[in-house]
Amino acid sequence: MVGNFDIKYIAIVGGSCAGKTTLVEELGRRGFATICEAALVVIDELTIELGMSGIATWRESHFDTLQWMIGRKQVELEDLVVPKKGDWVFCDGGLLDPVGYCMYFGVTPPSDLDEIVSIHRRYFRVFVLESLSAFVPRLKAGRTSDRHTSFEIGILLEDLYHQRGYEVIKVPEMSIAMRADYILEQL
Repeated sequence: MVGNFDIKYIAIVGGSCAGKTTLVEELGRRGFATICEAALVVIDELTIELGMSGIATWRESHFDTLQWMIGRKQVELEDLVVPKKGDWVFCDGGLLDPVGYCMYFGVTPPSDLDEIVSIHRRYFRVFVLESLSAFVPRLKAGRTSDRHTSFEIGILLEDLYHQRGYEVIKVPEMSIAMRADYILEQL
């Protein structure tokens, strides 16, 4: 497996509204280094540039470009973190997520997106969160998935990370504190 394991990047992945951000924030409160979700950063940047109505139109016709931008932002955010040697860094999402979203929606991933993934492959472990039964869509944040889509994307991401050689551990639905404890026990 390619990657620098002096820094132990841990990818927390799953479908939309599976609790990734809340879990990563909990791990941050416990003193661990964290990386925010690249997709939300890119969506916020595009919303400032294009406005709410403009980004909706742009996303429909530039889905592959959006996923490429998310992949580049993920690399950028991960490269900004410099914890002490051996520290865990919990990532809200991972580099294969944009590839998975392209696959799910039947869009060919940009060729250089796969190159980005290959060059920067470095997760020590990948945890896939089960979709929450109390699914809350977040349309104002640019999220358009429903619970069924979230569930299917979670399965796709689990398979994709596994196929790419990562150790994948599924995290069942439970309280945020219990999910954090579960992940830390697995490490």
